[in-house]
Amino acid sequence: MTAKASSPNFNVYFYRFKESMYYSIFVFLMVLLVGVILLIYAVIPQFQNVFTLNEEVKSAKSRITVLNNNKAFLQSVNNSTLKNDLEISFSALPSEKDFSGIITALNYISAKSGATLDDYTLAIGDLSTPTEGLEAYFPMRVDVVVTGSKESIFNFLKTSQEVLPLSEIASVETDFNSAQISFDFFFKVYKNENYSIATPIAPINMKGKQALRQIGSFRIPFSTSTNTPVGSESAVAGNPF
Repeated sequence: MTAKASSPNFNVYFYRFKESMYYSIFVFLMVLLVGVILLIYAVIPQFQNVFTLNEEVKSAKSRITVLNNNKAFLQSVNNSTLKNDLEISFSALPSEKDFSGIITALNYISAKSGATLDDYTLAIGDLSTPTEGLEAYFPMRVDVVVTGSKESIFNFLKTSQEVLPLSEIASVETDFNSAQISFDFFFKVYKNENYSIATPIAPINMKGKQALRQIGSFRIPFSTSTNTPVGSESAVAGNPF
């Protein structure tokens, strides 16, 4: 009986606490605590999800807009014009060493200018396609010897800058009736593009179209071989790289 009398009576304490002013404060604090927990772990994440979904919707709309624009652009492109532009581009700047194109161009230049192509030497170099310096321009040196009048040699030089594949005159040494000319014919290693359908397709601007039309006028109208005999076969020189 003494032990029972001395032990605290939980019910008595609880009812006393419930009737006191602290009970209302305790209930208020507990409700506030639950509210804060729900706000942190339930309400705020939902708002974040809403913002994330809005961003995804905007991104999807942007992708759809790009796809629609690409579709409209591709439908407006003339296939024959596109094919012609690609042929012009690769004729002007081949993706590899275009030996036959260079020989054909030299023969055409000789026939058109009236100068005699006596000899030519191609610095072939490494036959493998370079892998370093992607998208860089690689030169291939071609040395030629032409004979003729000063006017025909001048026309040879002038015509060489208006024929595909494109070349650059590196040096010229002239004599009375002959000239030794060094050309640099260029080719370009194009990298493989991992194209995404969501990437906007940029049309060629007016300046680019004008350049293509001008370069297109440099194409040899037909395959020709000069009637003037070439003095010697092409020789293999050292590696220019």
